[in-house]
Amino acid sequence: LTVRPVDTYSCVAGSVLATKTLGGGPDTMTVTAYCPAGGGTQVPFRFDARGGRGACSGPIDATLDLSQPQPQGGAAPATVGTLYPHWGGSCEPLAVHWETTGCTNGQCTVNVHFVLASPSTVPVFQCGAGQTLGSSVTWYFDPPPANAAAACYVSYADEAAAQGQAGAYGVYAGETYYWVDAGPAQNVGWQWAPGAHHRTTLNIAEPIFTPASGDKWTSTCDSQEARTPLLPKDGLNTFTGPTMPVAGQENQPQCVRTSSVCTDGPSTKVIDGVPVTRECWSYSNNFECTALAAASTCTQPQFATCSLSADASCAQTDGNGHCLQAQLSYDCKTADAVFTSALNCGNASYCAGGSCWDSRKTANGSFANGVAQLNAHMEAGKDMDVDGQNIQIFKGQDRRCNISLVGIDNCCNDSAYIQQCSREEQETYQQKGQGRCHELGEYCSNRTVLGFCVKKTRTACCFSSLLARVVQEQGRAQLQVGWGDVKNPECRGFTSTEITTMDWSQFDLSEFYASINPTPLDQGQTTGGAQGKQPACYYGQGKC
Repeated sequence: LTVRPVDTYSCVAGSVLATKTLGGGPDTMTVTAYCPAGGGTQVPFRFDARGGRGACSGPIDATLDLSQPQPQGGAAPATVGTLYPHWGGSCEPLAVHWETTGCTNGQCTVNVHFVLASPSTVPVFQCGAGQTLGSSVTWYFDPPPANAAAACYVSYADEAAAQGQAGAYGVYAGETYYWVDAGPAQNVGWQWAPGAHHRTTLNIAEPIFTPASGDKWTSTCDSQEARTPLLPKDGLNTFTGPTMPVAGQENQPQCVRTSSVCTDGPSTKVIDGVPVTRECWSYSNNFECTALAAASTCTQPQFATCSLSADASCAQTDGNGHCLQAQLSYDCKTADAVFTSALNCGNASYCAGGSCWDSRKTANGSFANGVAQLNAHMEAGKDMDVDGQNIQIFKGQDRRCNISLVGIDNCCNDSAYIQQCSREEQETYQQKGQGRCHELGEYCSNRTVLGFCVKKTRTACCFSSLLARVVQEQGRAQLQVGWGDVKNPECRGFTSTEITTMDWSQFDLSEFYASINPTPLDQGQTTGGAQGKQPACYYGQGKC
């Protein structure tokens, strides 16, 4: 077990990663890279240049991003700034540029340029065919034409040949011509300006930050583990058999772990200054391995398109409980299916293409219950109430109605008086008539000062359908979930966990099935009617 409880770095923040000094004698140029705090490719640099009498300005400190190649798209190297060393008895401007190819395989490369010119880079211009760049002409006068270095010219023998076009005389390739401006030249790139130019390269190990990563096991048992079936927990010295072989290369030993013992622990170790306690730091595992025979009939190509029909079983074991020969059963297609249209007529058996059946039928007694259960599952998917993160299925409502004991007011079961009751009581009356309510009882909701009860209230939990009420009553009985009391009924729905733990085979949904099929099919009458039509059938062309 290896434990890393703290962050680690490949270098100490502020330490020197790389440095280079150029020049000779008292005139020097120096570039230094330092380890960044926290690691990464944002690396601090210092650039300095000095002469025999020092410098007219201090060094330049800058943080350069070495993660991506710079510059890009053919641009000139980026400028860090300008140093002013005291060279040749005066303060000289020394431009500093940098470029990088990025970091690869933990190594970063940086090129640094010190250029004694201003500007340190100049553009490169190009003219079209038959034209000459102005910077290539030696002009007869000083200064030359404005922007001549960035303009293109066409040459003529003299002013007369130019036919009145404005121009100027100059020498090119030893010959004198009259030059006429043909427009600006095309900028095709850049180059370093003429003058002193110094270049150096720094190779830097990429600063790496490794966060605390907790526990990591290093195992030398990988080769045995790869040939081992499901293992017992660490610390168990026994295993149950027979141990089945693991699919692998032919003639490869198959192994089983027979013991796993902690050889170091529990103990506390100090790692990077942090005390770390673990139950075990090292395990020693023992394996028993058995070489299997090279032959296997299960690798035959014919089984490639088959599917396993059962778990592997052991046909032969050795004395140590290893399975020496495993048997696997497959389902394989032997021929494509053939479909033939056929018609069953009356009580006769009908054969076509070798397929025959008896027309006699056996009544399916469980069909009604199956349909009812299927409908219950479908309704469960629809009858859900979502409140925040809670889902309730088949949720009910607390419904109440009142009975006056001093008159004839009965809003619970008096159909003649119900129109005089509140809208909620009318809805409750209708839901009870539809079989959607579970009655909890009644209580006195109004008493006189002498203690006589003058009004009673009946309480019920009513649901969205008769089926929901039936499932609620039988489901609560299975789950042993109560209904509360008559004054505080509990009409909650089922949770998804409760729905899945119910034994649906124990539900009696005959009440619901009877509500959707109140008149059962008379099988005898239907069969007799079919038999009565039998003499009129004919079998030509498969019709009956």
